Amino acid sequence: MWSYEAGAKLALLENQLSLDAAVYYEDWSNVHQKLQFNGLYMDYQVGDAEIYGLDLSLCPGASQCKALTVQATANVKQRRV
Repeated sequence: MWSYEAGAKLALLENQLSLDAAVYYEDWSNVHQKLQFNGLYMDYQVGDAEIYGLDLSLCPGASQCKALTVQATANVKQRRV
């Protein structure tokens, strides 16, 4: 598995607004998954996977971040067999 991430923390509008943002990419090879079949758990190799993601966090001022925070996360997953 390889994982890459880049992000930034910004204070905007004279510290009235705080923005945290990050993008990431994960590249998985030879993914294994345990599956149940007739009461038995078996380990299967299910292929490779790529994951792209974005994390955002927004809050009004540094002192208000504990009281009000808006967060969003998005993921795009693609599997190769």
